Amino acid sequence: MNILKHYKIFSNYYIIASALFLLFTAFAKLSVIFVDTSTYLSITQKDPVIYFLTIKTLLVIVGLLEVVLAIFLLWRKIPEIYKYYALFGLGVCFIVYREFRVYAKANGDCGCLGKLPTILGSGFANYSNVMLIVIAFMWIFISLACVAAYAKTKQDKL
Repeated sequence: MNILKHYKIFSNYYIIASALFLLFTAFAKLSVIFVDTSTYLSITQKDPVIYFLTIKTLLVIVGLLEVVLAIFLLWRKIPEIYKYYALFGLGVCFIVYREFRVYAKANGDCGCLGKLPTILGSGFANYSNVMLIVIAFMWIFISLACVAAYAKTKQDKL
């Protein structure tokens, strides 16, 4: 019984931390709306994976999706299992997109943080690899949390 109490506390903190992380990355992506596109020509180019969209359009769409998901995560009335499924699905999308970027032999960073690394300077030059590790750890934890939440739901029904 004590384990379930700790699980619930950790689960709440993890969901809040995930929502805050999504809001941070969403606002970084949405910052491309306010960037002078003549300065950053790469955002006007076609995306190497979803080739019918420009990088700027894709960043805006994904940024808005992340804001919606963060609101979904912070909504109290939604069962926790659905929150984990949503995070799991988003993680799968990010990993599949990254793999297709590798397959397409795309140059440069992934654009996960919009143009924020360029604005902040060269200290953020290798953030793409760090973001990949963060996504991988989040996805692994979400996989385990989905299983635990599903088992908890089954136990509550008994």
